[in-house]
Amino acid sequence: PHTLLRASDLVFIDPMSTGWTRAVEGGKAKEFHDYTRDVELVSELIRLWCTREDRWMSPKLLCGESYGTTRAVSVAAHLFETYGMQLNGLVLISSVLDFGSQDFRFQRFDEACVCYLPTYAAIAHYHGFHPDKGLREVLDAGGAIGASLWSEVEEALAAVEQNLGARFGDPSRPLLVSVRSGAAVSMPGMMDTVLNLGMNDEVAAGLGELAKNPRFAWDAYRRFLEMYATVVMGAGRGPFDRAMTALKRERGAASDQALSEADLRELVVRFKAVYQEAVGQPFPTDPHEQLRGAVAAVFRSWGSDRAAKYREVQKIRGLIGTAVNVQAMVFGNMGKTSGTGVLFTRNPANGTKELYGEYLVDAQGEDVVAGVRTPEPIARLATDMPVIYEELAGLCERLERHFRNAQDIEFTVQEGKLFLLQTRHAKRTGHAAVKIAVDLVHEGLATHEEAIVGLVEPAHIDQLLHPAFADEGAYRAGGRVAGKGLPASPG
Repeated sequence: PHTLLRASDLVFIDPMSTGWTRAVEGGKAKEFHDYTRDVELVSELIRLWCTREDRWMSPKLLCGESYGTTRAVSVAAHLFETYGMQLNGLVLISSVLDFGSQDFRFQRFDEACVCYLPTYAAIAHYHGFHPDKGLREVLDAGGAIGASLWSEVEEALAAVEQNLGARFGDPSRPLLVSVRSGAAVSMPGMMDTVLNLGMNDEVAAGLGELAKNPRFAWDAYRRFLEMYATVVMGAGRGPFDRAMTALKRERGAASDQALSEADLRELVVRFKAVYQEAVGQPFPTDPHEQLRGAVAAVFRSWGSDRAAKYREVQKIRGLIGTAVNVQAMVFGNMGKTSGTGVLFTRNPANGTKELYGEYLVDAQGEDVVAGVRTPEPIARLATDMPVIYEELAGLCERLERHFRNAQDIEFTVQEGKLFLLQTRHAKRTGHAAVKIAVDLVHEGLATHEEAIVGLVEPAHIDQLLHPAFADEGAYRAGGRVAGKGLPASPG
């Protein structure tokens, strides 16, 4: 007697090629099977019905089942963005948030199960299917990496070992790896990364001897301990920062670089104690156990609050999850002939064709973005490492020609050898987007159509419409500058 159904109209929609809905004679049903066209078709039907039945002002709930749950979420967004129609709620039945996990009969879907099975596990626990286990234990089992996926990881790792002549966990010729995300659409800074994986006491000693640089090896070890604790195990950075600060104070060191090999060995001991206290268990010394934990952590980071919010803000839809890349490490913290940095092939603020970015000598990637040390502008690299700078500039030109777009590049220099870690289309301001688009057309790298459709977004035009200072130089010359800071918004 209290159900809303007593006072509701139920409108059932069969999208194209489902139920009784078919294309009209001469029409092509496949034109509506595309994700975007499917959403547009259902949204248009809802708009027409509400218009013809005079229901725009009525409360509206959109209900979806199975694949329809994903459709319902997308249709709700499309209705609001396109027609300004607001719904009063969504009802999701048997939600499908990851299409790869709809069919568990195939071993290849273990990757999707890492992200999807915990939901099933929680539901099963709620309904009493695991009365002898706690929820945390059930969720951990649901999120475990499947045997078939792990066998593929081991097989690929063996191929890397053979190519490099190194072995994972072997102190005499150690292989260290990084574990990174690999989503189809780049999400800078949103996904987790683990570096220097494969470290333990024996590997650190062997790596230091092999590289003839023990300080570098123990520096990499202490970095890995902190990163594994914070990224994989969810510990806070505070206790590690305090341990580092205390040791530097005891040794009278002004910076991390001033710590000796013996100091870093001591720091590793202290970090292990911090790890035990923060995590509640000893640091895992088996590299294969470390790799399992890191792979699962990067998979989990797809569902983190910051990654989900980024996809929402950037309107990234239709992706089922992230891949995980396991790469052999290169090291920017091996002394003055090593370093790491990030750069744009064009200035992302104003579009000028110049290398724009920053780098650090004797450092790893997290140092550049963490604010631990003040990076140098990329132009300074031409003085510090002129050969590397010229090689980097040439590769930037080559990448722009290949991708026909400005690039955002991460690089590492290991003992005088340059490695590019990744490249992606560069984020840019509205002013920069228009200038880059025009310049790429003039340089023959893009057509007029490509520049308009692919290089300048509606948000860029919106930025250009914000009020801006006509002549910044005149304000400075006239002594009218009230303060300085980082620009947080356009205009």
